[in-house]
Amino acid sequence: MEQRNRALRAVYDGLLNVSRDEVGHELFCYSRECFLSRTNWNELTKSHRGALYKNGRPVNKPFRKIFNIDEVEETERDKILKRMESEPYSVMHKANGHLFIVSSYLDEDFEQQLVMHTKGSLMNPENDLLYDDIQVFSGLYSKGLVNFLKAFPNATLMFEAVVAHDKHSMYDHDKERYGENAFVLLGVNVFEHNEWHELEPEGVKNVSKVLGCPHVDFFSTSEDLSKTFDAWYDHKNTEGYVIWFLNDGFRVKIKTKEYWANRFKKDLSVERILSMFKAKGDSKFQLKLPEEVSDDIIEIIDEAYRTWWSLHWIEAHKISDFFEYDKELSDEERKELFTRTDITIQQKQFLLAISENKNPIDEIWKSKKIRNAFYDFVMNDNEYYHMLETQLMEIVDSI
Repeated sequence: MEQRNRALRAVYDGLLNVSRDEVGHELFCYSRECFLSRTNWNELTKSHRGALYKNGRPVNKPFRKIFNIDEVEETERDKILKRMESEPYSVMHKANGHLFIVSSYLDEDFEQQLVMHTKGSLMNPENDLLYDDIQVFSGLYSKGLVNFLKAFPNATLMFEAVVAHDKHSMYDHDKERYGENAFVLLGVNVFEHNEWHELEPEGVKNVSKVLGCPHVDFFSTSEDLSKTFDAWYDHKNTEGYVIWFLNDGFRVKIKTKEYWANRFKKDLSVERILSMFKAKGDSKFQLKLPEEVSDDIIEIIDEAYRTWWSLHWIEAHKISDFFEYDKELSDEERKELFTRTDITIQQKQFLLAISENKNPIDEIWKSKKIRNAFYDFVMNDNEYYHMLETQLMEIVDSI
């Protein structure tokens, strides 16, 4: 109960989200705000990525949050290479879909309970994705799951759903690798002797046989693939790889340039990004971006937006002679300013704000009118459009 109370406190603080169903389950997952802050990761937020509770009691053990290489301190390149030199590990293929979790447990009356969910959502009438997941999964693997539960009634199984109803950028390649509408087994935690145990790769493979589902591809640590990851970035037809340290279950992701390029084409085109910017503005825009590249994209858009605002919206260079208004204006001076015919209304508003010791550029993200004007300008100016496109593509190349 104490851990649940800490999780609820984190919800109040905006670090976790919670989803509930009609029978009393509570499902926790870190929030986008938590991710974007980069300073709020702790044991609770890292471990609550699909953590399920019933009547205040934790009833599953999902994967901890898996970060990209160099994304946080513990995944810095040198630290990971040092661990690879001294610890047992396995290299796994990074399947390209969404996380699907099967949480099974015995309740207080020792009745078998089974909950299928994503990392952040339980079944409800509006959750079409999870509904389709459960329909496909149950049709393929119900018999095998029943057999598995006879041996392990308290278990958490993590899958990557590579499914036609939610095609990701590498879907065709992963469909060829794992089959159509495949739930690819990534890992298994079982609760025995009053503690959780994670099955190692051979155990994952054995469970996949019982279930009748594919397991994620594992690569032998004796192969060149596992010696260094410098070359992995250039691999084709794959999202990337996961290094799994077997002593403590720690995992780190390494994604290929091709994956990011495909992701860019699908989700990060200039038009798509600016459409989100136009519609949302401010932090809401940031929450719509892919987590891994949101900070870099915000920096590019912010600089372009501010530059355009100064050069094209305000045309500040044309009113340099009017900066005597950089002082508090009297009523007579205000009247004189707004009766001038040689400057635009935007310039008048700018000069008035300066006279009131305000910096109007700090407010432009909040203005839907100005965001719309910036969007229209970029979409109709080939040079500006291609400049932004080049800068955004450089994000992909630098990952």
